[in-house]
Amino acid sequence: MATGMAEAEGGTIHYVYDCGARSVSNLEPIVAAYARRVSRIDALFVSHLDGDHVDGLDTLLARLDATTVYLPYLSASQRLLALARAEAEDRRLTASFVQVQFDPAGWFGSRGVERVVFVRNGDDTDLFDRDGEPGPKPGPREGPREGGGLTLYEQSQIRPIAGGQPGRAALLEMQIDSHIAVTSGRGAVDWILRPYVPRVSDARAEQFEKKVLIALGRAPGDAIDAAALQALLKTPEGRRKLRQCYDAILTDGGGEKHNAVSMSLYSGPASDSNLWKVETRSESGMTSWYGNRTTVGWIGTGDAKLKSRNPRQKWRSYYRAELARTMTLLLPHHGSKANFHADLLRYPLHICIASADERDEGYRHPSAEVVEAIEDADYLLAHVTKRLGSRFRETVQLIGPKTGARQQP
Repeated sequence: MATGMAEAEGGTIHYVYDCGARSVSNLEPIVAAYARRVSRIDALFVSHLDGDHVDGLDTLLARLDATTVYLPYLSASQRLLALARAEAEDRRLTASFVQVQFDPAGWFGSRGVERVVFVRNGDDTDLFDRDGEPGPKPGPREGPREGGGLTLYEQSQIRPIAGGQPGRAALLEMQIDSHIAVTSGRGAVDWILRPYVPRVSDARAEQFEKKVLIALGRAPGDAIDAAALQALLKTPEGRRKLRQCYDAILTDGGGEKHNAVSMSLYSGPASDSNLWKVETRSESGMTSWYGNRTTVGWIGTGDAKLKSRNPRQKWRSYYRAELARTMTLLLPHHGSKANFHADLLRYPLHICIASADERDEGYRHPSAEVVEAIEDADYLLAHVTKRLGSRFRETVQLIGPKTGARQQP
């Protein structure tokens, strides 16, 4: 669970990136402490729907309302494949987990969320046009939703999908090629939130969908509705069939597992024209100060597959400007060597964070190879665990414009 706060003249913005744990009980004191300091979440970013990243959302949203949730775009086939992957990995398929895949407006709306925004990369088919209805036409650029104060402004083309109703969040869609800016009554503040969702092929998901249609006794080309899927998942035999469909595509695809589509998030300056000072502090009492920096942002990576060359190059290309302004990297997949490459350390970073249980409890993250690469690069490694004493905090304060730089509004 990563939380952020942007504070300037006019107010405060609160945002969260993921909220999960192996055991939700470990999150409860963290969420309770956070809720005592925060009245509302302005933006909640969910990298992907694996349990160790989202199992705490119920706990979080029971205490705090969230204005907008940002999710990575998934086609119907990919959402179905995510369910099968969870079943194949022996994770609990709760009713909530199924509903959030097929009815995010209802699941989040019933928990006080006003808007769900799907962040997408590429010109795929529309999210909810499987019944043959034409998808929505591009809407106007979305502006600040509040008058005055500090707010968020989506610097992107927004497409409305479905309007909000009592108990249901409004659904929207945005492209990845822009950002969400922190703004005040006097204009933009030099801080942005920029998500990235990789563009992926849906071929294997479509192959899987065909097998599920056979298991459901449906004709090829039929839509797989949530009710039929929930009926399938309610019985051990139905779950066995779903797992067999998943295992079949692994065999057909050469044995590689389907990887979840994971959304990264940059939080940091929109430019390098200002100087900042940073205080980093761990709960154990270690405090460090860094002044006169232009590199003060952080990037969360969820479970991004950054070991593979092609996805990593696309990720680096997308974040080329932001990586030059980044100080802290939240390591992909808890510091797993299967998601990491030393290329990620070729930037002016200073701190790497691994969110993982303690190694002495039998867990393997962060991997020894990852730790060694970070040490060789002379960067700091913060290992954040379920223990309250492992929390890590950064405070970034604007000093002023660099000499010769144009003053920000």
